[in-house]
Amino acid sequence: MKIGNVELPIVTLVEEGETAEIDEIKDPYKKYDVVPVKHESEVNSLTITGFVNQKTHSNDLTLSEQKEELKSLRTNDILDNDIDYKDFYGFLLVDTVNLDDNPDSRIVHEVEIESRYFPWPKYHRSESI
Repeated sequence: MKIGNVELPIVTLVEEGETAEIDEIKDPYKKYDVVPVKHESEVNSLTITGFVNQKTHSNDLTLSEQKEELKSLRTNDILDNDIDYKDFYGFLLVDTVNLDDNPDSRIVHEVEIESRYFPWPKYHRSESI
């Protein structure tokens, strides 16, 4: 999988989550004390879990080089974080990149990327996201 120019060699899970806020307002008809109102968010969250691995990386980057590239996703412009993976085609605004630094493993390290997903064509390069 690639996010922009950054490769995640092994992907184990891609999970889309809906985000919505619920407010309680006073019932104008006074039947109930309050009525819950759900506000749908325009973007959903996307969590990507996988592993960095030097043997399967297309450019043979070391584990530390791969980790640095993945960390850079947080500071990239959203237009630089394009994604085209299975049913996901659009852009990611990366919130966090969690890296498991397991000193016992010199082969693979686990990665979790939490982001907001802006699907194409609803959001595209010619419009501001």
